[in-house]
Parts: sequence; structure tokens; C-alpha cells
Amino acid sequence: MKRTTVILDDDLFMTLKKRSLVEGKTLKETINTLLRSSLSHSGQRGNKRFNWKTYKCGRPKVILHNREALFSKMEE
Repeated sequence: MKRTTVILDDDLFMTLKKRSLVEGKTLKETINTLLRSSLSHSGQRGNKRFNWKTYKCGRPKVILHNREALFSKMEE
């Protein structure tokens, strides 16, 4: 077992402390449990593939790089 010092924000520390009290665990046990859970799930996010849905909407009604025309069309 290794020892280390971690500097936590006050709000995070209080949240961890409250959670420890509710669960009846020590602060060390709570932090270890949360770290293990987070690290075991961290690699799973990249496995899901995201597919963009595209739609044919016809020709644009305004040239997007023409700022004045774009603002004018937005005000209509």
C-alpha cells in the first residue's frame, strides 16, 4: 500500500466526507471505491460509436460567411 498526498477542493472534500458518513465507511475506503469504479469504467466510453444523422434540406437561403446577410435572415 502506497501513501500519497492529494489536495482536494473544499467542496469535494465535504462531499466525500458526507458520503463516507452515510455509507459508514472511512474516507480512505470511500475514495478507493470511487477511484476504482471510475478507473474501471474510464475506457468503456470510447467503445460506443456515434453516428451523425444528416438530412437533405435543399440549398442554403443565406451565405453563412456573409455576416450581415446572416443577421438579416435571423431577424426575419
